[in-house]
Amino acid sequence: MATRHPQSHTLAISKDEFQQRLVTSVLIVLALVSCVYVYFIGTTIFNVIARKSAENQVKTLSSKVGELELEYLSLNNSLDLAKASSLGFSEPQGKSIEFASRESYVSTAVARGNEL
Repeated sequence: MATRHPQSHTLAISKDEFQQRLVTSVLIVLALVSCVYVYFIGTTIFNVIARKSAENQVKTLSSKVGELELEYLSLNNSLDLAKASSLGFSEPQGKSIEFASRESYVSTAVARGNEL
């Protein structure tokens, strides 16, 4: 009976060809890493610019809010009964004044013994 020896199929390449493939692979990986690095740096720069723009908008809006609050306070301090009557407001007629109110959820929970 004849014995068979398994044949191994190996790919033989020369040392120069291996070095060339290795250098090519390293250059491709380096190019990909460089592209990813440039992308992340660019994204970071655009995010910093957007943040500075948002900070400027916040400053502008907060100063506008401050101006509106000051205007509100000055108008609120200028109100009195004479001004209200000149605008057409009057005291309610009748002796009993009733206010509409409703029970809040917090007071309901407290009344039930803190059951939520």
